[in-house]
Order: sequence, then structure tokens, then C-alpha cells
Amino acid sequence: MKPVFYSIAIVTAFSLSSLLAAPSCAETFEEALALAYQHNPELQAQRAKLRATDEQVSQALSGWRPDVEATAEAGKARQNVSGNALLINSGNVTPRDVNLNVTQPVFSGFRTVSQVRSAEAAVKAQRAVLEDGEQKLLLDTAKAYLDVVQALRGWFWNWGLI
Repeated sequence: MKPVFYSIAIVTAFSLSSLLAAPSCAETFEEALALAYQHNPELQAQRAKLRATDEQVSQALSGWRPDVEATAEAGKARQNVSGNALLINSGNVTPRDVNLNVTQPVFSGFRTVSQVRSAEAAVKAQRAVLEDGEQKLLLDTAKAYLDVVQALRGWFWNWGLI
């Protein structure tokens, strides 16, 4: 009598919970892995850190590029030139000045070479950290998924549903 009562109570509870709960769908193993991979905040943070680290390579490579500095000045003034009580010349003056300075480093004591190598090594290290995080996440997801499958299989077995 008790097993029948418990099975009716469990079926009723599952029926009510399925009506009251938000709709959900069963996920395949591949879907569970894909969802965990796409929406994990730790992986997203590691990807952002990799992008920031990758930017250091561009900054290091800029040591090979020239430095360009440009300045411009303009103004307006009124000028009166006079001689012995006579006004010789009068008018507006517009002074202008434009400067362009381009500096190309020829040799910087291998500083640029070492900065590029260092930045590339930092990118490789950050990629390894990201790959390690991805592998750990996928392993943990697989373990959790298979634990649920094993628990459900055991539950169905105990109730004689398999």
C-alpha cells in the first residue's frame, strides 16, 4: 500500500511542479556543453583579458612606426606703421605658423624587439590560461551532466520504470 501511495504522490508532485514551473526542455550532452561554454562568466572574463593582452602586441609593434607631431597657430592683429607724424602704412596682419615634425627611430637598442617578443609571450601565456579554463569547464559540465543521468537512471531503476 505504501509504495503505491508514494508513487501516486511523486507523480502528482511532478505533475503539479511541471504545471507551475517555467517550461524547460531536455538538453542533449552537446547542448549542455555548448551552453556552458557560451555563457560562463569566468570564460568571458578570460576572453576579455586575452583581447586586452593581445592589444599589447600592437602597442609594442608601434615602436617601429614613426612619431608624427603637428602644430598650427593663427592670429589676427592690427598694425599701424607711422613716420614723422605721417601715417605711412596701416592694415590688418594675419600671422600663421604650421609645423610638422616626423621622427623615425632607426635603432632603439633592441627595445622594440624585446617588447614585441614579451607581448607575444604574454599572449601565448594568456591563451594557455584560457584553454585551461575551457577544459576545466567542459570537464565539470560533463561530470555534472553524467551525474544527473546516473541519478535519474538509478531513480527509474529503483521504481521499476526501466
